[in-house]
Amino acid sequence: MGILGVAALGLAGCGPADAPLPPDKLPETFPVIDSFTASAAAVRPGESVALSWRVRNATEVSINPGLVPSTAQLEGAVQTPALQASVTYTLVAKSAAGDTQRSVVITVVTGKAEIVRFEADPAVLEPGQSTTLYWETTGASGVQVSQVGGAELYAGQDGSGSVAVTPTGSTTYRITVEGDDAGPKTQDAQVLVGAQPRVLRFEPEEAQITEGQGTNLIWQVEGAERVEIRDGAGTMIVDGGPANGQQRVTPAATTTYTLIGTNMVGTAQQSTTVTVLPPGSPRILRFEVTPQALTGPGDVQVSWGTADADTVDLTADGVSVPNFPRTPSGNLSVAVLQDTLLMLVAENDQERTTEMVMVTVGAPDTTPPVIMHTAVGGVLRAGQAVRVEATIVDAETPIGTASLFYRQAGQANFQSVALVDEGSDRYSASIPAAVVMPNAVEYYIQANDSAASPNTARDPAGAPANVHRFMVQPDDQVPPTITVTPVAADQPEGTAVTVSAQVSDSTGVGSVQLYYKRASDALFTSVTMSGSGGSFSASIPAQAVLPPAMEYYLEASDTILPPNVGRSPATAPADAHSFSVVAVDRTPPVVTHTAVANGQVEGTAVTVSAQVTDDSGVGAVTVFYKARG
Repeated sequence: MGILGVAALGLAGCGPADAPLPPDKLPETFPVIDSFTASAAAVRPGESVALSWRVRNATEVSINPGLVPSTAQLEGAVQTPALQASVTYTLVAKSAAGDTQRSVVITVVTGKAEIVRFEADPAVLEPGQSTTLYWETTGASGVQVSQVGGAELYAGQDGSGSVAVTPTGSTTYRITVEGDDAGPKTQDAQVLVGAQPRVLRFEPEEAQITEGQGTNLIWQVEGAERVEIRDGAGTMIVDGGPANGQQRVTPAATTTYTLIGTNMVGTAQQSTTVTVLPPGSPRILRFEVTPQALTGPGDVQVSWGTADADTVDLTADGVSVPNFPRTPSGNLSVAVLQDTLLMLVAENDQERTTEMVMVTVGAPDTTPPVIMHTAVGGVLRAGQAVRVEATIVDAETPIGTASLFYRQAGQANFQSVALVDEGSDRYSASIPAAVVMPNAVEYYIQANDSAASPNTARDPAGAPANVHRFMVQPDDQVPPTITVTPVAADQPEGTAVTVSAQVSDSTGVGSVQLYYKRASDALFTSVTMSGSGGSFSASIPAQAVLPPAMEYYLEASDTILPPNVGRSPATAPADAHSFSVVAVDRTPPVVTHTAVANGQVEGTAVTVSAQVTDDSGVGAVTVFYKARG
């Protein structure tokens, strides 16, 4: 059993076309698994399957248990041994930044009826979102899909299929198949529904301390099942703490702490800093200014607290505020006429400590948010939820609300769902599977800022009169058809060989790849085939054409998303097309000759003799002569 790998060309000089970082940064990048698939999800005892993978940013790839111990191939395929029992294979991609894993399950069908697959995708939802239940069975005379303790969703004889659901809460779904002598078989799939956690508060009790002192980190997290806090070095300070709590810390130097709250839906995080001052330094315990942005001249409220300070002052653009009481703590209303830098100064005979807040004064915010979105493209399968992502920013005021509006083409009204804030200005939501039906779906994104009079942005501009649109095909399960023109036998060694094929598909051909290797090698190398009108060709390079034989196969994808993949031969890479290669003799004959002695008689014939040998046989021997002078 050998690895049927795909050699990556030019890896020393460049990465994949869509690699997010240049090669000299790849060791710092987490590995990405683009695909890890099996040629079949279910087999009979004694059969095998081909596993294919494509990864990025990895220095090592392995497939467990024991299928591929280790390889540097970023793209390839491997044939499993004959399987006697169901097995889970796990692909592990490694780099200096860490590991990424993905698994596939191969079911060995031993009974009359088997459940090959029953799952929800996605399996974790925000409230109001939809998911799709997928099933695949073998040998079943009847299939039923239902909500446990609830309604029946499907009943029929389709061995594979899908159904869209919109659960109001975490729900368990069950498939029941008939047709096995041992009785009905069942399998459950759980869908979790919940909101992302939110960090409501995370701050130190005292933001400034002196060396040797400590302070309490105080937090309040909504909707988190687990809370952890790490310091700047990554050391765990709180591991699995309560949603609301506090933790004493005594940092030796200024330290930033990060809180991470997680639940079944997602993660929220927030950071705070404890500043460590030299011994005896005055400390600013609190310096709060609200609001920090005014639409015109007005008052702001200043609240402060200090410790170990002999004098306390508040300045506005470097000038002391006249009515500041200079007390260790207090509250004060300060008039601000223009953009102003407020600075609290705490001093003693040893040190001076400051903290600053900028207050801006300007006209009301009339600028809408900016929406950056790459439109959903291609031809998508019907009945599958479509994820829509966007980056939404506003330079003046925070984002207030963001929504995704969608409808089937031809319908009058849009439906909407709130976009989820994933952090770092990224937002996402899904168009439910029930809406993704032929022939097309239309959608747009709308965002409002949180100004007193909210400003609205839409993408594309002019929505809803102008919308994004993507095409939807029926759930095509048929891969492209490939007809290969056989390569003639006895190709000469070291001569490029062209492979040609006719490839067709009802949804269009997306790409065609030629995989080739020397018959005695383990790894396949790939090259993209070019063509039009259904005719495709590519050449096996001359230096790769070596005796005694070459093996090759073709792989074609259609244009639907995710694509159907066809191979020729159908059982590739376990089986492959082949042609023989004839060694080319590039060694000349060996000539052994004793020169004719001097002093031959004029006018007398002279015999010239030699021993001539060649592994391929001697074709002709010719003597060339002339009279000297």
